[in-house]
Amino acid sequence: MLDCKDNSEYIFVYGTLRRDLQNPINELLRGYVRFVGRGKFRGVLYDLGEYPGAIYSENPSDYVFGEVYAFDDKEYVFRVLDDFEDYSPDDCQQSLYYREKTRIILDDGNELTCWIYIYNRPVHNKCNIIPSGDYSNYLKGE
Repeated sequence: MLDCKDNSEYIFVYGTLRRDLQNPINELLRGYVRFVGRGKFRGVLYDLGEYPGAIYSENPSDYVFGEVYAFDDKEYVFRVLDDFEDYSPDDCQQSLYYREKTRIILDDGNELTCWIYIYNRPVHNKCNIIPSGDYSNYLKGE
């Protein structure tokens, strides 16, 4: 259950930053973020090779699944993640991803406004859709 008086900000991760994938960036962030729960947003997830990319979808059956984390030191977390996600607030057009806030539906049905990185390039026929919307399960062959 979330503490309604918690003034933390939240971030939603759906790809290589999920905790079961053991990305080295997770080690850098340990102590700066805390796991809140799993959730989803309306979108489509693509396999881009070494990592996934998500875009928004209007289709009510399209969801991307991931994890929500709370953080208190926004500047440090964004400095690390913006670099990792190839996002530059000063040059959004050229960034691989862009960062913005969106509504995430938690597994318990509650909703949170979370920061998220959205893929900022056209998706071509060569990009495979991950039908389940769950990158971790996709890597496991599920």
